Amino acid sequence: MSRNVLKGLLGLGVGAALVFLVVNNLDWLEVRTAFSESQPIYLLPISVLLVFHYFFKALRWRVLLKDHVAIGPIFSYRLTMIGFLMNNVFPARMGELGRPYLLSANRPGVRFSFALATVVGDKLFDLLLVIVCLLVPAAFLEIPDFVRTGVLALSIAALTIAGGGVVASIWHQKDKNRPLEQRRLYRLASRFGRLGLKGYDAAQGFIEGLSTVSSLKRASAAFVYSAISFGLLAVVVYLTVRMVNLDAGLLNCLFVIGMIGIGFMIPAPPTNAGTFHYFGAQALVLAGIAPMEQALVFAIIAHISQVAVVTVVGSISLIGLDWGQIRAIKDQGAGKA
Repeated sequence: MSRNVLKGLLGLGVGAALVFLVVNNLDWLEVRTAFSESQPIYLLPISVLLVFHYFFKALRWRVLLKDHVAIGPIFSYRLTMIGFLMNNVFPARMGELGRPYLLSANRPGVRFSFALATVVGDKLFDLLLVIVCLLVPAAFLEIPDFVRTGVLALSIAALTIAGGGVVASIWHQKDKNRPLEQRRLYRLASRFGRLGLKGYDAAQGFIEGLSTVSSLKRASAAFVYSAISFGLLAVVVYLTVRMVNLDAGLLNCLFVIGMIGIGFMIPAPPTNAGTFHYFGAQALVLAGIAPMEQALVFAIIAHISQVAVVTVVGSISLIGLDWGQIRAIKDQGAGKA
């Protein structure tokens, strides 16, 4: 059984288990009442805000690519939305591989390993903002002590990962000025034949892509785009809460974003079904905003809104890509990677 199949089965299992935890012992009459009393008028502004939320995420990725690959904001947006669309179809967030693959296929001079590493760098900013969305509310909201402890432990782990990425990028920037060490690594890799050289090339591209976060100017711009993106998402959460006749302050909205962000870190089925609902609903329950019945309705509406926007915009973004070039890259077996 292949690794991808195992990841898919694990994601389906995790999603199913979390769905069971959410729906177990629910009062379904209360759930139906909450649905019937929701206010669809909020769906339009929610959808518009989500479109711009993803647009600023695409601009962030473009900033990290800028010194190496010149792509326009619309093209970066299209590839970003196609990647999220693939997450709706394939398990284990396989769209995070699809986005760099499409970039390398449509820009033949770009190595897949480099493009993949820029996505990793891009995700570091998501990780940092998720930690902020958890730590700040945990310091002020009345949440259970075990949740506060878990948030602290997760934050330490996440900051360690992010710090490792920054150290690797700084090391690469310094290493570029030491050609002797580069030659030694190349000779060492060449001892393993063609496979070793391909591994060396892929590793160099990966580290080079990750090093895009080492530039203070690029990192600052990427952080600003991240903040705007998460700010728009906080408004989306607030409007969705209002849609189901609840009320929440800024800290509550940030806590919801942080909790859902935790769900994105674990293996998940397509569209993050189950993980999104569990963590989204639990955020409202743990913050004392709503009982599980109303919290589940919130999570379902929030999930459907995001899936619908990604499906529509991602499907439109598929139009006009150079599919012939993509097939050629595939036939050659991984292209530039």
